[in-house]
Amino acid sequence: MSQVSNNSVKLLRLPAVMEVTGISRSSVYRLVQENKFPKPVHVAVPKMTVWPSDVIEQWVQDQLSEGRGA
Repeated sequence: MSQVSNNSVKLLRLPAVMEVTGISRSSVYRLVQENKFPKPVHVAVPKMTVWPSDVIEQWVQDQLSEGRGA
């Protein structure tokens, strides 16, 4: 069984992902199709599509690192 750190992972819906990243809805889905953005996860209860917050935060950090030439 996997452990969750003290910084609990949250399930982000698309509007929250858009707010965190500054990317539009259509761009999120385009980047997912191009394998340039994390794919969403489907959860059963309640039935919805989400992105784990830790995955999105890591993607943002990776973008910042690439932009700085790291």
